[in-house]
Amino acid sequence: MYAKEKAKYIIDHGFPVIENFYSDSLADTPLALCAEKAHLVTNHASTVIDWPDLKDEETKGKVRNKINTGWNIHLKDD
Repeated sequence: MYAKEKAKYIIDHGFPVIENFYSDSLADTPLALCAEKAHLVTNHASTVIDWPDLKDEETKGKVRNKINTGWNIHLKDD
């Protein structure tokens, strides 16, 4: 199950909100969007940073390259 399916499953089955979400891949952005706080694990799991801001065009482009889903509604410009 990929991130988009996991996020849909969480929403469809009424699971509580994810308080803290950790991942090493921007492909998990749909899951990060379901969390109160999301963290990106980098440098071979030696560094944890806040999930990148999707308003940044470079990050938005990287995410679009990682996931090709109907979740792109979350990545539209405001």
